[in-house]
Amino acid sequence: MKKLIKWFNYTASLRTKILISISIMQGLVLTFFACYVYSVQTLIIGKMSDNEAERIEYMKIFLPARVSCIVVALVMILLSVVISDFLISVVIKRLKKLEHQADGVASGDMEAIPKTDAVDEIGAVTNSISVMADNLKEKAAQAKAADSTKTDFLARMSHDIRTPMNAIHGMVEIIKKNPEDKRRVRDCIRKIDISTSHLLVLIDEILDMSKLDNGDMEITTESFDIGEVLQQSLEFAMGQAEERDINVYMDSSDLTVTKVLGCELYTRRIFTNLLSNAIKFNKDNGSVTIEVSENIPDRKRVVYTFSIEDSGIGMSRDFINTAFEPFSQENTGARSNFTGTGLGLAIVKKLVESMGGRIDLKSEIGEGTKFTFSLPFAIDRKVSDSEDQRAERMNSGIKGSHMLLVEDNALNLEIAKFMLEDKGVIVDTATNGKEAVKLFEKSIPFTYDLILMDIMMPEMDGLQATGVIRNMMRADAKIVPIVALSANTYAEDIKVSREAGMDDHLSKPIDVDRLYEVITRLKGAYDSKRIERPYSQLFTGDSLK
Repeated sequence: MKKLIKWFNYTASLRTKILISISIMQGLVLTFFACYVYSVQTLIIGKMSDNEAERIEYMKIFLPARVSCIVVALVMILLSVVISDFLISVVIKRLKKLEHQADGVASGDMEAIPKTDAVDEIGAVTNSISVMADNLKEKAAQAKAADSTKTDFLARMSHDIRTPMNAIHGMVEIIKKNPEDKRRVRDCIRKIDISTSHLLVLIDEILDMSKLDNGDMEITTESFDIGEVLQQSLEFAMGQAEERDINVYMDSSDLTVTKVLGCELYTRRIFTNLLSNAIKFNKDNGSVTIEVSENIPDRKRVVYTFSIEDSGIGMSRDFINTAFEPFSQENTGARSNFTGTGLGLAIVKKLVESMGGRIDLKSEIGEGTKFTFSLPFAIDRKVSDSEDQRAERMNSGIKGSHMLLVEDNALNLEIAKFMLEDKGVIVDTATNGKEAVKLFEKSIPFTYDLILMDIMMPEMDGLQATGVIRNMMRADAKIVPIVALSANTYAEDIKVSREAGMDDHLSKPIDVDRLYEVITRLKGAYDSKRIERPYSQLFTGDSLK
């Protein structure tokens, strides 16, 4: 019985299933009808006579009628089966056609299923599959375009990375052969610095785009002067402009509020990126005009509107529609003149929008481009230190500090050690987590003001070493600042380092200003905690209770 049910469910054709179902139903109806007729006739005969012989005679009389009813029922069943088979054939034919069309879609022919005017269930399924095929066709076209764009992007990146790398390699060779020519050596060092900065921009743009797509970019809030950011960004770009005799004009005379609360890093990034593009894609002896205005809706908020207009090569109307998309670059036929990842504008748009602003552009081929963007900020009513005062406080807080630097790469270790010693820091070094743990364990409590810890190291990594140090029974183990040094800067990596017991996370290559700022902040907090500890706790674990 189980095999019969399995055959009916999974093997028998749809036509067979329907015919068997109809036949069973008709058989049940016929049986019921025959029983009903027999019962009625028997009841009538019983009423007509009490004599057995007479009842038998009556039964013979009614027998042809019974047979006729059964024959008519059988004929009706046969006729219904024929009609049902015809109707089922029509349905099966449409289903077979739909199956054939679906196979065409499966093999890649997205035009195999046209829409139909039929309004029944099969028509609805056909139209649904047709819509699905259209969507798949559209997605396939988008995927193909994205794949083509990424292929072009990788080809550009290969070119753009090799160009500064070749310059660095060439400058090093020149220095090796001309060590006594100080003027030439200085010029080579300057060009190496420019090339490394270009490499960092390329890498940062790729990482930033990935972070923005994953929602990992953190929008911080700090006090800063928007006027200083504009001026410093302008000074940074002037070197590029002067090389090509491009005149840069900025009008920010309407600004009455410059002290704001917001993300200084991303504000600087947006402005610098757009200004650099205005110069890079400009004509020699061209011009860049910057205008800044403000709108103060109330005492707490200010909205700045920036416009950056150049007299450069401009953009085609088709490219304007995709200018803010990742990896997007217009084919100008002069690829070697305009290098980059094609991510700059995409990053700018995402940063502007994440800060609550908006950005638009207008451009004409050969006429130039104008970017207009607005950014809202909270007004900072507090008076803060000047740049010189902050630098002086930072230097005084770092000088004389004793730090443990843990780094397995010899070159990175040398660079970080130089940065610290240049500020008057006493530096002990370790090349892996196990060495760092031993040095900390042997030191007198509170010897180290801060530990800079690489993450990926042999024998014992930075996360494990941090865990061991934090669990030591000594007064400074829980509170000594430990800062991660890592090339991994995603939110998940920072979260892991925090969970391991680290106080902050610095990305490689190390940003000098960021390094000094973190050290000053953490060391100041550490000094406050250390003052609160009585001398009797220095060599005990009492402070851990």
